[in-house]
Amino acid sequence: MGDRCYLEITLRTKDLRRFNEVTGLGDDWWDQELDAPAGGLIRVAVHEANYALYSERETAAKAGIPFMGAHGEGGDYAGFTFASIRGAQRESEVNRDGELVLAVDRALKPLNGTHNIRSYLRKVRAVEKLFGLEEDDG
Repeated sequence: MGDRCYLEITLRTKDLRRFNEVTGLGDDWWDQELDAPAGGLIRVAVHEANYALYSERETAAKAGIPFMGAHGEGGDYAGFTFASIRGAQRESEVNRDGELVLAVDRALKPLNGTHNIRSYLRKVRAVEKLFGLEEDDG
């Protein structure tokens, strides 16, 4: 048995079949279909995702399938939010409320820089734009 956690993922309905095929997950890999944030999208939940389906998500990302989502904590890892577009997936750690986490030292200097968060934010914004979900900043 692996390390399991709760996971939600959103992708285009038209990409679902290809996602199923390239990941090897088959047709019934999720536990629950959630409300989609917009037409043409599907959002699903997996209640016990083995290792947060990391390998499967990486495979789908490398196959060029855009998606975004988040997963909770597992036994050996924190919760993360993730996004894939243009052949690569990026993740960023989140707290229990889904807010991005940045580790800092006592002088408030980021321990790992801000590259990871910035890279993730570029990806998720690109996916949101592709999916028609971009937020209005005005």
